[in-house]
Amino acid sequence: AFTTREAREDFVFDPKKPGRPKYLIEKGTRVMAFAAVIHHDEELFEDAESYRYDRFAPTKGADGKLQEPTFAKKGGRRVVKPLVAFGG
Repeated sequence: AFTTREAREDFVFDPKKPGRPKYLIEKGTRVMAFAAVIHHDEELFEDAESYRYDRFAPTKGADGKLQEPTFAKKGGRRVVKPLVAFGG
């Protein structure tokens, strides 16, 4: 499934792959993301090529309360909905 969004500000997309150029995405540009690609992002999912259902399950904190998974961080920021393109 593809998801589309409109860029709210100019930014540079860096695919971080050898030999691939960076792209300037200008404010107002419509951008499409393929959700399956996001699920293979090593920055979001450790060992992204392996199916690990438990990575999506809440865990018990020291206080005994359930906590949301904490795997979803990219660029030092928490991704609100990591299973949704663009983070929600």
